[in-house]
Amino acid sequence: GAFIENFTIVNAQPGEIYVLLITNFSGLPGFIQLQQTNAGGANAGATDCSIVNTTNLCEGDIMSLDATTNNAVIYEWAKDGVLLPAETGPMLNNVMAPSATYTAIAYDNVGNILIDFEFIVVFHSVPIAFQANDMLQCDDNNDGFFSFDLTTQNAQILGGQIAIQFNITYHTSQGDADLGINGLLSPYTNTSNAQTIFARIENNDNIDCFDTTSFLIEVFDNPTANQPLDFVLCDNMDDADDTNGIVTFDLTSKAPEVLGTQLTTDFEVKFYYTQADADAAIIGTEITTPIQNTNNPQPIFARIENRLNTSCYDTTTFNLVVNPLPVVTAIVELTQCDNDTDGFTDFNLTEANTLISNNAANEIFTYYLTDAQAQIGLLADQITNFINYTNPIALNSIVYARIETNNGCFRTSRIDLVVGATLIPTAFNLTYEVCDDKLIDNNNTNGIATFDFSNATAQVEALFPVGQSLTITYYTNEADALAETNAIADISNHRNDVSPNTQNIYIRVDSDVVNACLGLGSHITLIVNPLPIVNPIADYVLCSDTNEAVFDLFTKDQEVIGIQTDPIIVSYHLSEQDAISNIPIATAAAYTNFSNPQTIYVRAQFDKNGNGLVDADDCVNTDMTFELVVNLNPTVFTPETIRVCSNQIDTLYDLTIREDQITGGDASIILTYFESQLDIDTNNPIADPTMYTNTLLDRDILVLATGTNLCTSTIVLPLKTILYANLNVAPTAIEECEVDNNGFDFFDITRREIEILNGLSPTDFTFTYYEDETDAIIGNTNIITNIFSFENTQINTQTIYVRVLPVANECFVVVPLTLIVNPVPEIAIEDQYVICLDNNQAVINPVADTFLSVPPINTQLSETEYTFQWYNGTESEVNTNPNSVIITGATGPSFSPTIAGDYTVIATNIATGCRIPASTIVVGSYPPESISVELLSTAFSNNNILEVTVVGIGEYEFRLDFEPWQSSNIFEQVTGGEHTIYVRDLLNCNEISEIQIVIDYPRYFTPNDDGYHDTWNIQGIATQPNSTIYIFDRYGKLLKQLSPLSLGWDGTFNGHKLPSSDYWFTVEYIEPSDGILKIFKAHFSLKR
Repeated sequence: GAFIENFTIVNAQPGEIYVLLITNFSGLPGFIQLQQTNAGGANAGATDCSIVNTTNLCEGDIMSLDATTNNAVIYEWAKDGVLLPAETGPMLNNVMAPSATYTAIAYDNVGNILIDFEFIVVFHSVPIAFQANDMLQCDDNNDGFFSFDLTTQNAQILGGQIAIQFNITYHTSQGDADLGINGLLSPYTNTSNAQTIFARIENNDNIDCFDTTSFLIEVFDNPTANQPLDFVLCDNMDDADDTNGIVTFDLTSKAPEVLGTQLTTDFEVKFYYTQADADAAIIGTEITTPIQNTNNPQPIFARIENRLNTSCYDTTTFNLVVNPLPVVTAIVELTQCDNDTDGFTDFNLTEANTLISNNAANEIFTYYLTDAQAQIGLLADQITNFINYTNPIALNSIVYARIETNNGCFRTSRIDLVVGATLIPTAFNLTYEVCDDKLIDNNNTNGIATFDFSNATAQVEALFPVGQSLTITYYTNEADALAETNAIADISNHRNDVSPNTQNIYIRVDSDVVNACLGLGSHITLIVNPLPIVNPIADYVLCSDTNEAVFDLFTKDQEVIGIQTDPIIVSYHLSEQDAISNIPIATAAAYTNFSNPQTIYVRAQFDKNGNGLVDADDCVNTDMTFELVVNLNPTVFTPETIRVCSNQIDTLYDLTIREDQITGGDASIILTYFESQLDIDTNNPIADPTMYTNTLLDRDILVLATGTNLCTSTIVLPLKTILYANLNVAPTAIEECEVDNNGFDFFDITRREIEILNGLSPTDFTFTYYEDETDAIIGNTNIITNIFSFENTQINTQTIYVRVLPVANECFVVVPLTLIVNPVPEIAIEDQYVICLDNNQAVINPVADTFLSVPPINTQLSETEYTFQWYNGTESEVNTNPNSVIITGATGPSFSPTIAGDYTVIATNIATGCRIPASTIVVGSYPPESISVELLSTAFSNNNILEVTVVGIGEYEFRLDFEPWQSSNIFEQVTGGEHTIYVRDLLNCNEISEIQIVIDYPRYFTPNDDGYHDTWNIQGIATQPNSTIYIFDRYGKLLKQLSPLSLGWDGTFNGHKLPSSDYWFTVEYIEPSDGILKIFKAHFSLKR
């Protein structure tokens, strides 16, 4: 019968383990069962009544087993059923790995068994914490912190150890790691830089078996490679050839552009010939010295890297560009005939342009006095009046032209300026006078005489600069002079036979250097003089600010001479006697009266020989007088300049707006306006001064003020026309492509400043921006302030106004500028697609419904509205180097990829030019080809384990029956019976299955006819129909013999339902793993 003992644990504490010592006095085998009898009672608590006889240790531990028993004299020890004959005492010492089951039997002095012990000693392996590399990370925002995935260190710390057997935790101190407390969550953000992390690896079966290691986590700033401008130079003589497009570049000058505001102490810039070299940064591949380009243009790749961690870097690129020099003629010559006699004349230096260069129309010419100045090309040194440039040295001068291409590359040429001076001034006239005589023809009234004008040649030569080679000849008529025939043979003995009284002689001057230069005209007059006659002379009246005035008495000469044509010397005297004695007023050309009025006496004298002396043959008359009279001038004041802004030089002025300033408010003064003194002299006034068109940028208008006495004063009225700058007043609209389609977007409204300037310098103008045109014209403070990120306030299209004000003057221009927001649709493609692939990387059709969409990738956009280009890369890669990832021919709205990877499509709106990018990832998945399932454990194992082997190259998930899918190919704690194992690739291209049978027994059954667990039988043994199964009660009574093929035991004996209790069974079976016949014993529960 059963022995039942009751005991009570007083003040039992939750979580504590209590050891119960039971002595088997009978020495017979049997079963021990513990059961809580007060379960469910008040304050009863609960226990699983487990019997523990297992000791868990770590490999390397050493322990002793104690089987000390009262009255025992000898002990028998066994290890895994193997007798240890040398061990006969109560203690078994130096117990160490491997794990084993130890038994000890205690005998009394007559050999009776007092008790037997079973010790299950399990030694668990102590893991090794392998040293992991430090985690060095380039910062993504340069704040010194980063989120580290510490679990990426697991593989290094594990080394080759089995991952499922060990657990790895991370800690901020060695103490926490040793105690296994305060583990860090991953990802983990560092709290200092650098920071030490401590890793603990422990055995899952015994967490006291552990090891630790440590490593650093450190964050480094990541630099930004700023885009430098292309390095552009003109061809030069670095390589002794300035025409081959090869020059020397010092790349270090580009480093500051790449650095931007980043510090050289933190970052270093290096240069490479290729992107691959820049990315690899292998020592010796960088460019360290100035180089000569080998191509034109030639790309150069710049790498900026953190000096503390060169893995933190960025790259950019720029081109080396060599622009050619212009092709020119080194020396050219411009010749010009002088327009007077001084050897100086105006040259249009631009006439030399086509002589210098065949490409002059596309080049910029500037001109300088020296070659050194031309080489430097300073604006201050330029000859500004190159259209009408006067040679600085008479007859022969040199200037230099600087010829620049559109790229700013230049050469210089010398221009020789050669002047031919032959033009006889109009004002140059020689007059030879003699009195009529009777020496030849005995007639002194016929106007014929003999002349000697041989001194004329020296006087003509004296008109021109020294150093010319000239030929001078004389003629009696123009036709002979032009034809160079019938020249006067003897100019020292010439008679005016063919022209009584007066004869004109023509002078011809030829340049022997500049053949085209010719001087010709009637410049010698031969006169036979009669006696002068007396003519009436009007009083000489002048206006002045006082009673004195300056009189040019010679202006009376014509009145004195009257209609007489012979030369007469006229002189003016203070008295009649002075006139007779020929004592003239010395300042007759600018004589100031000493009384008002004052009488002046006139002397008229023929001056036949032009010597100004009273010769014996001259005729003199002193009977003429006239009065000097002075009237007062009106008072005038200097006016302010009239300034007008205009689009053109010809500008309308109202000259009368300064009238009160000029007259000082005196209404009696009449103002008349003239363009020049000549107009005043010729009385040619401006017809309508209120509507005067000024044709010059700067002009001085002469204002004639006339008083009531008709006396006048003259004052200058300055006019200044300021031309509006030659701006582009119709700039191109600024268009933005938006993505949210609300009709609003942000604009950098300064983007059209260069276009508006139309080639003018930005430093000469200021720009302000307005939403209202009136505000822009007024120039008030209602300006747009956020000019680099202005958001339009009118949907889709808005016109704003740019006020452009020159720095040098007040003449602003208001330019309308249109802002346009172009909407764009979204491209409706998935974030990911899957293609199913076989082992040869060929695309195959999926068997099942895949978890991701299957291509084609369709943009859902119309080909009539958009153009398309597909790329095998990310959007960033497309933006960086599109040609490296372009898919040739992939220009449709959809695309079917055949390989996995990143794909990007750029759709361009045909109407607006807006580019719409969209990217997706195409994932390849390899379905399983076949599977096999292996039972790793023996029958009736406490942990039935199945392992699945897959034929295929993909990643797979596994499922047992209808349990959740898992990534591991091993199933543990599998229940007995028939199971279906399923395998699929991660994206479900296909799923295959296999059936596996596991032999085990149910731990309980509930025969209450509810259809669940109503019978009990060995699971999975139906494949062994010859197996035998016996069921016993706890006292060893046979209750049932089962067939493996039967429905099982229903919990009855001889038709009676047995009570809830534990029942025992034995089974004879063939072990599937090795084919050996075995017997297995265990117990199960019947619950009602």
